[in-house]
Amino acid sequence: MIDALAGPGTVEADALTASDLLASIRASRDLENAEAARQLDLAARWADLHPPESIHSAAAFTVPGTDHEEPLAGEGCPLVAEFCVAELGTVLGISSTSAKKLIGHALELRHRLPRLWTQVQSGHVPPWRARTVAETTIHSTPALTREAAGFVDAQVAAVAGRIGPAQLDRLVAETIKRFDLATADPASDPEDGYLSVDPRHATLHDEDVHFAGTMRFEAELDIADALDLNHAVAQKAAEQKALGSTEPLDVRRAKALGDLARTQTALDLHATGGRAAGDPPLDGRVAGEERAGVSRPDLPTAREVVLHAHFDATVVDEQTVFGPTGRMEERQRLILLDQLKSWCGDSRTKITVKPVIDLNAHLTAPGYDIPDRIREQIVLRDRTCVFPHCSRPARGCDVDHVIAYDHAAGAEGRRQPGPTTSANLACLCRFHHRLKTHTAWRYRVTGPGCFEWTSPTAATTDAIPPGPSRSTTTDRPTSRDPADDDPAPHPLIERSNQGVEVRPVWQPAPVTVLATLRTSGSMVTLRRAVVGDLRSIVELLVDDPLGLAREGGDGPDAMRPYVRAFEAVDADPAHLLVVAEDGGRVVATLQLSFIPGLARRGALRAQVEGVRVHPEVRNGGLGRALLLWARDEAERRGCAMIQLTSDKQRADAHRFYTRLGYVPSHEGFKLELPR
Repeated sequence: MIDALAGPGTVEADALTASDLLASIRASRDLENAEAARQLDLAARWADLHPPESIHSAAAFTVPGTDHEEPLAGEGCPLVAEFCVAELGTVLGISSTSAKKLIGHALELRHRLPRLWTQVQSGHVPPWRARTVAETTIHSTPALTREAAGFVDAQVAAVAGRIGPAQLDRLVAETIKRFDLATADPASDPEDGYLSVDPRHATLHDEDVHFAGTMRFEAELDIADALDLNHAVAQKAAEQKALGSTEPLDVRRAKALGDLARTQTALDLHATGGRAAGDPPLDGRVAGEERAGVSRPDLPTAREVVLHAHFDATVVDEQTVFGPTGRMEERQRLILLDQLKSWCGDSRTKITVKPVIDLNAHLTAPGYDIPDRIREQIVLRDRTCVFPHCSRPARGCDVDHVIAYDHAAGAEGRRQPGPTTSANLACLCRFHHRLKTHTAWRYRVTGPGCFEWTSPTAATTDAIPPGPSRSTTTDRPTSRDPADDDPAPHPLIERSNQGVEVRPVWQPAPVTVLATLRTSGSMVTLRRAVVGDLRSIVELLVDDPLGLAREGGDGPDAMRPYVRAFEAVDADPAHLLVVAEDGGRVVATLQLSFIPGLARRGALRAQVEGVRVHPEVRNGGLGRALLLWARDEAERRGCAMIQLTSDKQRADAHRFYTRLGYVPSHEGFKLELPR
């Protein structure tokens, strides 16, 4: 068993001696520290590229929410444009908050702790140790002046790489204290300091959750408050025992605290039952129940705590069976089904059972405002802000129209470009909502709950909330020749001395893999088409008796119509252009469009277009696998029907579609329009 679990590098590692292994580990550590130091230097240079002057304009006023200058480090460090941190964080695969901290540490070290900065860049101090010092000097209270930070730098830099982390923390704290910047703290007096300290607190330790589903709550109270609370808890515990509880005393006392939290103990509810003065006295039964501590529905609750719990359910023998564990949105914790049942058993707990929301359903609203049913679907689908590597819970985010809603479209008789639909909405935290609204950051929908972000420097990132699998590329489009007067240039088209040459200058990456198709010859990857696939797709369209007459063309501008069409299809979430790739070669393609309509009780239908398979791989099952995937995708998106058209001359194709279950139920009519 152990041998089976051995990694692929076991043989190579065993060939090394103990001293060789230690030397290799040390070299790896040194390389890691060198790269971390280089990353700090590059982060500081990134800040240099985004000074406050980069966002200032000639305007005499500032629009709320736009980019502004922000101090990321202490006094004496340069200010930085706020929004620049987002792109750095995306490239590094970290959140915008972490990127802001990285830049702040780099600037603090370079400008206020120059000795420590030199030690880091020379390899004498690990960057992570220097960053702990920078974190302390940035957030010290009261704030350190530049002179105070310089004093810390002079005392710490020489020994930061030779002492342990705890000793380094103590040294920094002692150095700050000796600079005598802080005001006298009366609580530090060894004789009378206790007179200036208020030890009272009530703390919930929610970092550690017991496997039984409990948390630790710790408090230090005033003597009178503590005695009163103990008396109330003891009384509640005794009431539980009198009502038949067989649980241990500690458990009953813990439950008593929760019971106190759910009742309005500031009023004498046991005496009045929440009644107004002058009401007739309670009869003996009700008064007895209240004295015995029996839960009553007329007792008001102190406040409402809303918890969102999600459980998987299956149907067994016509009965719904829930899984033993579920997910609680609040604090992202697991919850036991037995716990939920016990909560529901309390008569003061209000239970709201909501219907299961189909996260793949295509919901639509007529105006700009987002109804609660659509908002809830988007929150449950995204779970977090959809910006790459952002973990802000979706329930506290804004719901944004991916393609902006045009408020003037209806009045001007134009089609609404940014409708309020599930496919055009996403959760964004307020910072990233501002980023998208006021900068060149853009994103588009690539699938249900999947988004591709494009940064101001044209780097693209796929974001699939809640965010573990996100990657980044920094490819940039080739600059356009000013002599090119085309009104709509595309990065696929580049000028050359011989005219316009079409070649893949750049393409968004990484690609979106949709499925793996099994054929008789191999496993084929099905993915969303990118601009670099355009030439291969056109070649498949031309390699056909009918397509030869209507596709392709000669001359330098032959590809321009395909480029413009690809842009339109790729930008519209209602269309999906896919390619099948085998060994890095495009061997098949189809376009799948999703068409809403009023017919058939507002059914959504899928339309298959442009099915092409390379001649070398035909009759191997690829076409069948491609059409079966299209049917499954249409069903997953909630379509009631999938349809296609085929030229009457394609008799073989007709038999193929019939074998897949398609029925020739309609006659198609087409009318060519002048171009």
